Amino acid sequence: MRAQGFAAAAFVVFWSGTALAGPTAAAGTEAFCQGYAETYEGVWVDASGVDTLLFRFAMNSDGTVCYAWLNAVAQWNISEPGSNSGPNGVVNGSLRIWGETPRRGARGVSIDVETGEARFAGGGAVTRGRLLNR
Repeated sequence: MRAQGFAAAAFVVFWSGTALAGPTAAAGTEAFCQGYAETYEGVWVDASGVDTLLFRFAMNSDGTVCYAWLNAVAQWNISEPGSNSGPNGVVNGSLRIWGETPRRGARGVSIDVETGEARFAGGGAVTRGRLLNR
């Protein structure tokens, strides 16, 4: 009886771990957005609150920013990992902002390094996420 109970408990733990496993970064994405003064990793969540897309956000003191998406998500039309970089990153207290002007609904990414909150705005929609390291 004890062996059966242990086996059942082990199955539940294994199954739960599999069911709750989030996205994993694709091979080859380790180098995306590396070499910046600040580098943060996070995850975007879907409308149900499920971890869906891993991301990396990096910034230098001169405002140079790199944003990378680290896994494919078919339902979001992301067929492969990639990255984008450019100027005009802004530091506003604990906020790190790139391209986002919320009042006008423009596309962009912002992260709060104190609260761990992340926001991606684009096409009139907003996706929420959280930082995994801060």
